[in-house]
Amino acid sequence: MRTAKELSRKQLETIVESVQEFMYRDLGEGGTDVWNPDKSWPGADVCQHVVSVLGEHGLVPEEPMPAS
Repeated sequence: MRTAKELSRKQLETIVESVQEFMYRDLGEGGTDVWNPDKSWPGADVCQHVVSVLGEHGLVPEEPMPAS
């Protein structure tokens, strides 16, 4: 498992942008994209998205391991 310190700035930006868009990008009036601070999302969907994004970047352990 990689750590956040091993990622490039671009990789970190990609992760943050993905989570930010998932949580706050929404369709506004007329079908245009907007940033919506009040967008609702089920907690399980947020968790699944975060796990998926972390997995794409090798940040999920493959088996139990020491945390240190």
